[in-house]
Amino acid sequence: MVLVLGLGVWGVNAWLSSHTRHGESLDVPDLKGIAISKAVTILEEKGLRFEVRDSVFFEEMPRMCITDQNPASGSKVKKGRIIYLTVNASDPPEVEVPNLVDQSIRQAESSLELLGLRNEITYKPDVSDGVVLDQKTKAGTRVLKGAIIKLTVSKNDEEAAEVETPDLKGLTMSEAKPVLEEWGLTWTPVFEKESDTANAIIYRQNPSKGKTIKQGSQVDLFLRNE
Repeated sequence: MVLVLGLGVWGVNAWLSSHTRHGESLDVPDLKGIAISKAVTILEEKGLRFEVRDSVFFEEMPRMCITDQNPASGSKVKKGRIIYLTVNASDPPEVEVPNLVDQSIRQAESSLELLGLRNEITYKPDVSDGVVLDQKTKAGTRVLKGAIIKLTVSKNDEEAAEVETPDLKGLTMSEAKPVLEEWGLTWTPVFEKESDTANAIIYRQNPSKGKTIKQGSQVDLFLRNE
């Protein structure tokens, strides 16, 4: 009876162990940097399941590779456990370019970095220093993540050359801009109410023609339709 009882207990324990996999665990493999197709094969061979939880985009990493996993590599799990994966997208997503004009270059670079965008800077003499004066890609434009946004940034140079303000009266804005750029000057247009901005003519400027100012200084342009 004792022998029969002992065998019975052993049999029950063996059956429970085989069905609950008591004490049996697997090491989660390190899948980071591995292509999703290869990662799936590795998990299936180990008797583990997977689920793609999210996708991101990193320019420096191969497309469709694993960027993150949960549980982490080396974790002990039971057979059949789901491993949640994050995959590097095959194509970069689009993001909207923010308005960076009048921001400090540090603020602008932080904003671009958060969106996964890069920048290229051209410095221009100005009374201010380290401020974004212009951006080649307009705010609100959708571009691919990783794109380069070209910025014009002010640089205060006490030794900046002095120039005479050119005569801009009678010109349209499209005609005045290349002249101002040639002399290294910035500008602010001031339109009369209900002016046709495309055809408006400069009737006054401040500083006036012939005034000596430093490169990077601002010229106010007053426009109206003739």
